Amino acid sequence: MGLLLLVALACPFAEEQGERVWSAEDSYAEFAVSTLGFFSAGGVFRGLSGRLLLDRGQVIIEAEIAVESLEGLRESERRWALGPAFFDAAHHPRIFFQSEPIPCAALQGAGSIPGQLSIKGVRRPVRFELSAPSCARAGLDCPLEAKGVIRRTSFSLGRGALALGDRILLRLSIRLARETARE
Repeated sequence: MGLLLLVALACPFAEEQGERVWSAEDSYAEFAVSTLGFFSAGGVFRGLSGRLLLDRGQVIIEAEIAVESLEGLRESERRWALGPAFFDAAHHPRIFFQSEPIPCAALQGAGSIPGQLSIKGVRRPVRFELSAPSCARAGLDCPLEAKGVIRRTSFSLGRGALALGDRILLRLSIRLARETARE
């Protein structure tokens, strides 16, 4: 999903303390649920925000998705996805990801980002895989992209939905904000 490349972009700033935030207007998350072995049903979350926490050569990635920002579905599908059987937006309005601390120097190439994902109050370890950037200044001139697959049943998503497979593909497209926040 480009998170590793996001960190690689931040590496020149690794000696600085503080954070680097994402551009909320230019960043989003997508999900697709497997049906009959294919990823087909899904939507886009426009409410993706996050930051890189930089501290002495280590980087922690934090991401937050506003569940109500879901779009790209028919209205009946959206109501079901936001309802208690799937994301339960009324009781769990946010999805969170926090990476493990990552040495900046170890992230100069493609790889994976391990961390913890929280959906519906359930926290599980996950790993996102990075895509190669399409420009020299990934995160600024082009989006960083990373993806991961989670088990639907591990997060209590879609109870009773027999037609859905157990795999959910999550994909992030991230652009950094031009300014850097300081702590």
